[in-house]
Amino acid sequence: MCGIGIGLFPNANSIEDKRNEMVMALKKLQKSGLLLVTDDAKSRRMSIFFLLGTDYGETISMHDVVRDFAHWLTSTGENRFMVKDKLKEWPDMVESFECYTAIALWNCSSNIKFPDKVEFSKLKTLCLEGEDWDDLLVVSSTFFEEMKALQVLYLEKVYFSLKGFNSLPNLKTLNCISEELVKLSTLKYLRLSKESIFHQYYEESEMRIQPSLVSRLTSLQKLHVQSKNTINLMELNLFSCLTALSLRLSTDQFSQEDFVFPKLQMYTIVVNERFTYEWAFRTLKIRNFSSSLSAFSNLFYNVEKLKLKNVSGQKNIVPSIGEMEVNELTYLKLESCNDMEFLTVITRDQGCCIL
Repeated sequence: MCGIGIGLFPNANSIEDKRNEMVMALKKLQKSGLLLVTDDAKSRRMSIFFLLGTDYGETISMHDVVRDFAHWLTSTGENRFMVKDKLKEWPDMVESFECYTAIALWNCSSNIKFPDKVEFSKLKTLCLEGEDWDDLLVVSSTFFEEMKALQVLYLEKVYFSLKGFNSLPNLKTLNCISEELVKLSTLKYLRLSKESIFHQYYEESEMRIQPSLVSRLTSLQKLHVQSKNTINLMELNLFSCLTALSLRLSTDQFSQEDFVFPKLQMYTIVVNERFTYEWAFRTLKIRNFSSSLSAFSNLFYNVEKLKLKNVSGQKNIVPSIGEMEVNELTYLKLESCNDMEFLTVITRDQGCCIL
């Protein structure tokens, strides 16, 4: 996510190609001992953010020597990074921040008084994280206005307004918790959540997605909405650049009978279930569903993991898919799908084939 936002691997055309190049580079670093596989929770958070692991179950951390060298390398010169943990107050020497191109402030105290506006003219990546979901960081709506070069913004456990985002002409990647979106026509990667990934019992509420979302996010390639939401599914077909999707849905959102998901390279779509990260790049999990599965027709041809529970009213699991075949399917689980008799009907010139 961060790498895509700042333009790494510019010769890769799709997000999946960029991710594959990242994974190959990481495997080389792991084999050389510069990166280590770990189960540490903090490393897991960073793997999810930077999309570094080969799958969602694998996480990595830097060797201490590599970390110290990275800190030294980015502490001087024109391309400086700042990384701080458990920050208790806003630093006094704000003018010294202007030389930084990346700032990450983790586990910040909610007592920090953020300035109304800061001028970080070179800043391309900003990560802000609070300590507790019950005591959020508070950031002014004008705080981001002068960060004209900002390309990646990660906000967790932060209370803020998106009003100041109109002045971020270069923003490509946004990870945040919010109930409103503004005009972000340059955005390519968007992740929205109303709950913490690592707090499974955090009280959940519905995320309200504004109407006419498509007209505001014309360049979007990757969309993650992992909480309950009000997104209009018909708008997804108007995201002309969309290649990757993570989405949690309810039966009520399938009211338009003619809706069909667009063809996607990567997706995790769950219906009437909690969102969880999956090992498969292409996953469908559908529960308590009695409508036609035709909305998923464009996804069945490359789905890897398919789980159906209490899906009724249909004899075949996958609707008729013409001459396409379900070649990518590696995992299939059915539970309480009593009406189903066969996998699919493949229509060819010589007739129908039942699988």
